[in-house]
Amino acid sequence: MSKEDLVYKYSKLLINSEVIELGFKLIRDTFIFTNKMVLNELQSVKLNKNQLHTKVFQDLALKP
Repeated sequence: MSKEDLVYKYSKLLINSEVIELGFKLIRDTFIFTNKMVLNELQSVKLNKNQLHTKVFQDLALKP
C-alpha cells in the first residue's frame, strides 16, 4: 500500500506526533509501522469482521 493510502485510512488512529513510516498488506491483513508503535489489522476469513491490534515499541524492547 502507498503511504498516502495508509495515511488516508489510518490517520484517525494516530496521536499528534505519530508518523507512519512503513506499511504493507499481506493478502487480507495490513501491517503499519509508525515511529511509536506497530498496528496490524486482521480480517477474518469466516466472519466479515476486522480486528485492530497495536503494540507500542517500548513493549517490544528486549529485556536483559
